[in-house]
Amino acid sequence: MKQAIKNILLNFSVSSLQELEKALEPLANVKKQPACYASLDLYGPSVLVRQFTLVQLSPREIKNALILEAVEVFSLSPEEIAIDYQVLHSSPDKVNGIFVAIPKNILKGYVACLDKAGLTPVKIGANMISRLDRFLKKEKVWHGDFCLIDFYKDDIVNMAVFHEGNCGFLREIRYDNIAAGEREVAYSLKYACSRSSHKQFGDFYCMGDIEGKEKIVSSLEKDYSVRIKRYDARDNTDACPGAKPVLKPDLVKYSGSSWILWKAMSMFFNSAVILSFLIILFLSATLIKNNGTIKKFPYSVSKADYERAKAVQERINRASHAK
Repeated sequence: MKQAIKNILLNFSVSSLQELEKALEPLANVKKQPACYASLDLYGPSVLVRQFTLVQLSPREIKNALILEAVEVFSLSPEEIAIDYQVLHSSPDKVNGIFVAIPKNILKGYVACLDKAGLTPVKIGANMISRLDRFLKKEKVWHGDFCLIDFYKDDIVNMAVFHEGNCGFLREIRYDNIAAGEREVAYSLKYACSRSSHKQFGDFYCMGDIEGKEKIVSSLEKDYSVRIKRYDARDNTDACPGAKPVLKPDLVKYSGSSWILWKAMSMFFNSAVILSFLIILFLSATLIKNNGTIKKFPYSVSKADYERAKAVQERINRASHAK
């Protein structure tokens, strides 16, 4: 007997379509109700997450500039890339923010997989941004100077550097072993410092599974003469339930209700197009038929009809003169 689930939000953090399909397998024996939603956090090579600093541009120009960067990474045409961005800080001459991009065919695959499982996607974003958002909502260091090192997986560390609301560095770093991870993290921090006028960080934080990576943490504490604060955050737990997100890039710009409405509107639109086409055909056929009748009308009047009409007109004229 299938167990029913209703009005729930399921969270998935995956790096491939195969991972999502495997994560959805337990739902095969669950009877899903219409109000069943899913939030998807993606990571891995198929998702591009970056910070940006550009001269002051219009929203369309910002998006075009970021799409060009994604084109270089994915080697795809602009039309094949889905992208969303958020401006974090704006000055008279510059804008700073973050963006996430993904090939559209991969995004469609995720949406189709959720739809097949009876789940309505309400959010599809980057795992790195979601975890960083939970940290910002809890620690409230949005406008400070800090570096966050997130040990998400045994071979993945996410790194974010902020200064007074500006994001100076945002990367997903992959490594094969602890020694390689230590080198990659140190290099990334040096790179972040070289790109910024601020060479020191106000606070250092680390989160995630630190076990086995203590050497990376201790090396950073030694190199930067700081005490790294450990932030405890679980992967799928929001530190502040109900709080609005600080970081908002989302590859699916609709809620669960609007997704259903979108489907209904699509069906209505398709029906309206078909109906309009049939009406046009009917009117065209009627017009053609009427035109044919008009052309034939003069030939349908007999000579006798013409003579009677002429006689009536003469009587009318005589009556008018008599008056």
